[in-house]
Amino acid sequence: MSDLIFGTDGIRGPVGHYPLDPGSLLKIGVAAANVLGKKGGKVIIAKDTRVSGYIFESILEGALLSSGMDVYLTGPITTPALSYYTKRYQFDFGVMISASHNSFYDNGIKFFNSEGHKLDGEIENAISEAFYKNEFQFLDADSVGKAKRLPIGINNYIDYCISKFPEHFLSGFKLVLDASHGAGFKSAPRIFAGLGADVLPVGCSPNGYNINDRCGSTSPGLVSQLVKNGDYQVGVAIDGDGDRVVLTDEEGSIINGDKLIYILAKHYKDKGTLDSPIAITVTSNLGLKKSLQKLGITVLETDVGDKNVSSALRNSGGFLGGETSGHIINLNYNATGDGTLAALQVLLVMHETNKTLKDLASELMLIPSKSLNIEIDLAKRHSIENFCHKFTQNKNNELHGQSRVLARLSGTEPKVRLLIECDDLETQDQIANEFTEEIGKLK
Repeated sequence: MSDLIFGTDGIRGPVGHYPLDPGSLLKIGVAAANVLGKKGGKVIIAKDTRVSGYIFESILEGALLSSGMDVYLTGPITTPALSYYTKRYQFDFGVMISASHNSFYDNGIKFFNSEGHKLDGEIENAISEAFYKNEFQFLDADSVGKAKRLPIGINNYIDYCISKFPEHFLSGFKLVLDASHGAGFKSAPRIFAGLGADVLPVGCSPNGYNINDRCGSTSPGLVSQLVKNGDYQVGVAIDGDGDRVVLTDEEGSIINGDKLIYILAKHYKDKGTLDSPIAITVTSNLGLKKSLQKLGITVLETDVGDKNVSSALRNSGGFLGGETSGHIINLNYNATGDGTLAALQVLLVMHETNKTLKDLASELMLIPSKSLNIEIDLAKRHSIENFCHKFTQNKNNELHGQSRVLARLSGTEPKVRLLIECDDLETQDQIANEFTEEIGKLK
């Protein structure tokens, strides 16, 4: 049932369309209060910078107040900041209004439990069931909650991030920072500068409509060009809600999540501080998995989604993992993916090893890959899902483990995603063409 409203990362979709229309938003808020909260409890609501956040914030605030909960509003802060505040200040749960890396046309809701973790499938199912029951009851005036602005704003999170690293360790670093005109537009520049970096900020002028617009972690070309044209050691690009990051080295080459995970894992292994598994997803490059195993590191593979990575780490006693997209989780720093903290961890490796990012990234050889994203009609999702499963299975049987194919439905957009990893570029193209032709007959 939960797949009707919950995707890979919360609830996401076009603003004003089910389940993100006003009536459904009200029901979602009440359902979340029934499952995660209690009368007299308290909840924190944050949002990114997209213009529709005002509407979502007001509706969810009303739903939660009517359920008897006190609501604390933060305004625009990042998803990892919300996660940190939810646990640090003992909220019953947290609500992040964001569609992450999507354009301003979309919005969404991410829920965090009292420990700052994203919800597991069982809890999402419970919220879905409460949503479909539609048991909305407005409480009497003496039972409704109160709404307040969280007085600390973003400052405590900034101080926390700075406190996790050696004082002024970035002195002498020149970097370009792209905040994607998103939720990190205030906090990220202050954090890097607070640790001593000389920061060129871009993507830090949100207007409600330009979030993720040809900038940020999904479009790092801007940062790459600025780094190449200037005297910078690194470029940092986070996404609209600040939970993912990609870097560029001093030559402007893009360093994705797989390489970032490897850099951190190898460094911790070399220092003797890593004796637990690393968690990655099924979309992580096969070269990463093999390289980590050569270092003697146990690798756990999960379904797509950083919440699955986090769950695998907590269940196995691990602390480090992530996704190719740049969701990097280090449970020693935060309970969820944090683009700013992940970038700082890599910069600390550069500082401690006296190596450039190019040198560190070159230690991992990834298998050449090709990706396709094809829009689909969700009414045909079941037939397309079955086709993707069979296509993946058949192609991997043909490739005999030397290369691999993964076709799957996106959990965040109405698209099907194809990943091909193969040293032979001609074979890559053949598989891509075959898939495109066959999926065209279905969609």
